[in-house]
Amino acid sequence: MNGLFCPNCGSTKGPFFKSLCKECFLKKKQMLQLLEEIKIEHCKFCGKIRVGGKWVEQTETVLKDFLKKKVKTKDLSDVKLAISLEPMGENTLALVKATGNIDGNRTSVETKTLLVSLETQCDPCMRLRSEYFEATLQLRFFRPKQKQMQELLSEIEAITDSLKKKNSLASVVGVEMTKNGIDVMIGSAKAAQQIVRKLSKKTTVPTIKSFKLSGIDKHGRPNKKFTYSLRF
Repeated sequence: MNGLFCPNCGSTKGPFFKSLCKECFLKKKQMLQLLEEIKIEHCKFCGKIRVGGKWVEQTETVLKDFLKKKVKTKDLSDVKLAISLEPMGENTLALVKATGNIDGNRTSVETKTLLVSLETQCDPCMRLRSEYFEATLQLRFFRPKQKQMQELLSEIEAITDSLKKKNSLASVVGVEMTKNGIDVMIGSAKAAQQIVRKLSKKTTVPTIKSFKLSGIDKHGRPNKKFTYSLRF
C-alpha cells in the first residue's frame, strides 16, 4: 500500500492510524475507556434507580444516557456511540461501540461493562414505610354511603398510581374511618393538591385548606402538614 508498513508488526495492510496498522494501533491505544463494573443503587420496593443523585424509573433510555456520560474516548473525532443492553439476572451487561474518525479513516472500537444492581431503599420509600405523610384529605359526607366512599378512595389510589413515576411520595399512606366519612393520608403534599383539584369538581361546597407546622427540614425550613376538608 504505497510502501507503507507498520513499524510495530511489519504489516503492509491498511488502513494506517498514526503510522500503525489498525490492529497494533487499537492494542496500543485505549481509545474507549469504561469501567468493567459500574454499581447502580436499586430500590427494592419501588424499583427506581439512583442516577445523578436522583431516583428515577429504570428504563433502557435512562441506562443508556447514564452510560454515555461514563464513556471516555481518546484520539477519536466525530464520535457516535451505540449501546445494547442484555439482562443478566439482577444485573445488566452493556455492550458499547464507538465509531469515529482517526487520520481521516472511519473506525470502530468496542468494550463492555457490567451494571451491578445494589439493592437498597430509596428515601421516599423509607419515609412511606415509616408512615410519613405530608397531607390529609378529610372526606365528609352529608349522607355517608359505603359505595360512594369506596369509589372516591379508588379514584384517589388511581391518581396517586399515575403520579408515582415522577413523584415517589405520591401514595396513600393510611385510611381512617370517621363518623361522617374517611381521612386519607397522602405521602406527598403536591400529589394531595392534584387529587383535591380533581375531587373538588364533584362537589359545590368549597374546599377548606389548613396546615400545621411539623418540625424543621435539613435546610432549616419549616415542615408543614396540610389538611384538605371536602364535603360531598
